[in-house]
Amino acid sequence: MVIYLPNSAPLNGAVPVTNTPDTLFDYSIMHTQLFLDQTQANVIGGFVPKTSSADPNFGKCMQCAAIDRARYKVVPPLSRSSFCTQCFQQYCFDPNNLTSSSELPNRKFEFADPNPDELSTILQFLSRNKVAIILGFISLFTVIAALCVFLIRRDRLAREARLHDGITLNSEEGLPFLRKWSLGRNSDSSGSESLQSLPPAEPENL
Repeated sequence: MVIYLPNSAPLNGAVPVTNTPDTLFDYSIMHTQLFLDQTQANVIGGFVPKTSSADPNFGKCMQCAAIDRARYKVVPPLSRSSFCTQCFQQYCFDPNNLTSSSELPNRKFEFADPNPDELSTILQFLSRNKVAIILGFISLFTVIAALCVFLIRRDRLAREARLHDGITLNSEEGLPFLRKWSLGRNSDSSGSESLQSLPPAEPENL
């Protein structure tokens, strides 16, 4: 005997999360917990026709299925009890006596992903951490502003230092020329300047 417990909609009318598509390979913690809860309720619950309640006799019906073949080892074979007969009629698959949807009220059969969409997740995260995010942006802006001021001030000081070194170097290079030029010039008593007279050149012998 094969005891097969098919995947079924939750008794309490919750959204089914166990009949996942074949392309879903990653399950969140929330989805995993809901999956296991619904699976456990499906395995041990059974159902009572036209209600949303679990079958309190489902465990005994499983016992009937487990020992049913043992009846044939007794000669003559034992007949099924009325209780087990009722269990087989309710839970065994019979193509001529299928369970109708009217016997399963308030059930949802369409799978729905319990995980919220990405936009909702982002909005929830921003809502929960908005104070920390605002403080983080303020701190980041402060650090960037301080770094910019430091770099601008360092660049300005470097340019001023290069300009000062250039002026000092030009001044030191120009002083010897000025001294030589001043020594080659004389001033008379009236303050007028005159160049020193050069000695006459000797005639060349032809």
